[in-house]
Amino acid sequence: MFKAPIQRDKFQQVLSITFVSLSMVFSMPLSAQEENEEVMLELQQVRPIQFPKITINEASRLGSVCVANGAINPIGSLCPNAQGQAALFSVSGSSYKVVSLFQNTGPVSSQGFQFSTQSAPMTTTLDSKGTRDFPLGGSLKLMNKNAVSDGRLQFQFDISVAYQ
Repeated sequence: MFKAPIQRDKFQQVLSITFVSLSMVFSMPLSAQEENEEVMLELQQVRPIQFPKITINEASRLGSVCVANGAINPIGSLCPNAQGQAALFSVSGSSYKVVSLFQNTGPVSSQGFQFSTQSAPMTTTLDSKGTRDFPLGGSLKLMNKNAVSDGRLQFQFDISVAYQ
């Protein structure tokens, strides 16, 4: 879940987004044939997603997007020349086991914006310590200027992890 404060003055609306710390833990035991003891997968948020400031004014176009993935946003975006940061998650479990990560929530809309995560299902192998970090970027799309208001935006999404 993250919350975004929105400030408005006479001539423009400014959206500042801050991802609230979120920790998710999922567990799935290995089968007894693979391992004699039950090994739990754990998924934790290391760093929250951080969007740059977004300015909404007369020139803002519906469908414009601001991305938080570590790259500079292009001119014409909702946050031109600004850089947001992807969230960073860490999965831990049994050494050298293959795990799949899934984002389980589609786009979510609130107060004139649509939030989406930027990830496809991902399969990776845990390292010798049984851990692996992965980034999860996000985007905000302007859907309705009239619905943008002062206050905070709040979005939620789910991530699952499972042994393969």
